[in-house]
Amino acid sequence: QVGIIEYIDHILGREDEILRVEQIRKAKTKMFKCFHDAKCIFIGDALWDVKAALQSHTVPFMIASEVLKMLQFRELGMSYANSIINALRFVIKSSCVQ
Repeated sequence: QVGIIEYIDHILGREDEILRVEQIRKAKTKMFKCFHDAKCIFIGDALWDVKAALQSHTVPFMIASEVLKMLQFRELGMSYANSIINALRFVIKSSCVQ
């Protein structure tokens, strides 16, 4: 729907692992062989996504289109955007700066 599928190497979901933290670990292991060494960003939209990202040594970046979620993520000090498009723009722009 957002025209990015051609840039995606792997997709993991509940069919692969039930727990979100295990999904992230499996994706990082698949892509980088050793998930502890990989520097990754996980884009999610819920507080348990923050928890799973932090548990898997991954940087959380949140999608918050509702005011309550924006306030929650701001209070937690999490980076967030109001849509997946804006989140991807931020991530791509940030990765080009380094």
